[in-house]
Amino acid sequence: MSTLTELARRRGLLGLMVRQDMKTEYGKYQFGILWTLAEPLLVSVLMFVVFHFIFQTTRGIEVQPFIVYLATGMIPFAWLSKSIGSGPKTFRRYGTMLTFSNLPMVTWPLRTVIQGLAEVLTSIPIIILLTVAFGAWFSWGVILVPIGLVAQVFLCLGLAMIFASLGAIFPDTEKLTVMLTRIFFWGSPILWQTKDFGALQDYLYINPFQGILDMYRAAIWPDEVLTDPVNYLVSGISITVIFAAGLLMMKTRTRQIQELG
Repeated sequence: MSTLTELARRRGLLGLMVRQDMKTEYGKYQFGILWTLAEPLLVSVLMFVVFHFIFQTTRGIEVQPFIVYLATGMIPFAWLSKSIGSGPKTFRRYGTMLTFSNLPMVTWPLRTVIQGLAEVLTSIPIIILLTVAFGAWFSWGVILVPIGLVAQVFLCLGLAMIFASLGAIFPDTEKLTVMLTRIFFWGSPILWQTKDFGALQDYLYINPFQGILDMYRAAIWPDEVLTDPVNYLVSGISITVIFAAGLLMMKTRTRQIQELG
């Protein structure tokens, strides 16, 4: 808890660092942060064309419009993928700052996670426009979206800390993150519905991203995507374990990480 308290106390400095990161990354582009949405939205459109028009596999899917279903999966996945993929490079990226800074070590992976959150929040108007344009609307489930965002912050931060810690010691960690990203993509309901798995669906929630996507999509399709509350407890426990493991690894490897500077 001391680490979280310290981060809360220095939230102003953390916000400044995140804004600087975003300015460095997007300042050279005219459309800035909007480019981060281009890839997940383009992939969503391409998948919609392939599955809807070529394979014609979306006809029996309960959640329509399918293009919005895809977008609400791809955009959060882009955030998750970025958090995982940047982990191994985190401490090598900041170099000597690690040696002289008195900020908690979790600050460095947290910068990337918060940047990803900002990118997702930027996408909300686009999701609203897509939803309205395709004849859908929002339900009471919209109140679950903030819960999903908070849950994903902890999931992304936990994974970013784990892979940042491993990446500081084992260069091969980068290859592992690529594999894990693919597992999350195909093992999460980005393209399919949880209910399609019948009796097996309860076990799917060991994957914490499963429950998070349900929270987002409940804003439009609560009756179609929400399942037994126990499933979300399982996802919550998974997130807690991942986050705690990340904090523990950061704490035990602080000295090794600082030596990278």
